[in-house]
Amino acid sequence: MKGFFDTVVRSTGLSPVIAAPVVRRCCEMAGMDADVMGPRELGDLMSPLRKGMAMFLSNAEVQTAMRRLEDLRPKPMEEPATVA
Repeated sequence: MKGFFDTVVRSTGLSPVIAAPVVRRCCEMAGMDADVMGPRELGDLMSPLRKGMAMFLSNAEVQTAMRRLEDLRPKPMEEPATVA
């Protein structure tokens, strides 16, 4: 899912020069293939991404990027309302 990789790269807020290599390295650290990563795998990538972004961004910028990345993750299905 190259398109999803590119979306994650853009969501980091990192400079375009370093964003793709940082995300690719974070994928390696998480034991995943960056070229086939999808939204469901993003949960396993969040901690390495936080650490990778923290090397280049302020804490506030990292927090903002983490919120953008969190929005890319699939949302759990809501339980249907029960009628009593």
